[in-house]
Amino acid sequence: MRQLLFNDLKRIKDLNVTQDVCLGSHTTFKIGGRARLFLTPLSTQALEKSLGLLKQAETPYRILGNGSNLLITDRGVDAVINLSRMSSVRSCNGALTVQAGMTISGLLRWCLDHGYGGLEALAGIPGSLGGAISMNAGACGCEIADFVEEILLTCHEGSAWFKPVDQTFSYRKSSIPAGSMISALKIRLSKNIPQGPKKQALFPRARKDSVEKIRKVMQKRLISQPLGQPSAGCVFKNPEGAYAWRLIAESGLQGFANGDAQVSRKHANFIVNRGKADFIQVKDLMAIIKERVYEQTGTLLKEELVIWEDDIIH
Repeated sequence: MRQLLFNDLKRIKDLNVTQDVCLGSHTTFKIGGRARLFLTPLSTQALEKSLGLLKQAETPYRILGNGSNLLITDRGVDAVINLSRMSSVRSCNGALTVQAGMTISGLLRWCLDHGYGGLEALAGIPGSLGGAISMNAGACGCEIADFVEEILLTCHEGSAWFKPVDQTFSYRKSSIPAGSMISALKIRLSKNIPQGPKKQALFPRARKDSVEKIRKVMQKRLISQPLGQPSAGCVFKNPEGAYAWRLIAESGLQGFANGDAQVSRKHANFIVNRGKADFIQVKDLMAIIKERVYEQTGTLLKEELVIWEDDIIH
């Protein structure tokens, strides 16, 4: 059955498809089993056709961006759609249309090259824009959702633009309609610096000013985060009125290890892979952290990173 599906997928124009791909090499955690099918669409049309065939074959699949906020089971998954090659960007009618596979760093480079500022606080976040929107990534009071005008949602029936409402995004979360995936987004452009915390937009800014802001953000990250070690970024969301890293550190877990999975000595809300950490070691360490913090503080931490543990049919 899988070979028949593979053969059908191979016939789709603008689609690269391979079998038995190691997913650990596609994540910043360096953990994960194999994808029995690994699809890389080069266009929205190829993505739509791929989703149609997967739906017809009742094959579960997962969406992969830059793999930076992700823990994948060592058992692997049936099928993965990798959006890394869908990363075009164009400016038109007061908005920037960007495909979901574009990385945040790639968008920041575009802004520098074209004289726009506004997103510098997100420098150093290694995710793709699709993943960033899905979890409403943010830092230093800046959230990506505040800049989004529209989102292109794609499913096996086609694609359509969706205009977010106030309830679409919350802290490190989005409520994208079930059965759809983010394939592109429109980001607001402005001729002036936007006023107020919401409805943000990219605005004209001198390159040297943007570079200086990015330098300061990255300097802070280098000091406070274990950027030189494999990790998935912050593991837990900040509870209201508190910081997850502080609760973990004050519970005596900074530096605590379970096999090669270790609570970072530099930032207690990071779990780092010291070499050969696997899915179970990380999952068990997360459970230990949650239990200890709850015992010590009465606060139940909630996961921020995405976990691929079971197959899902969209």
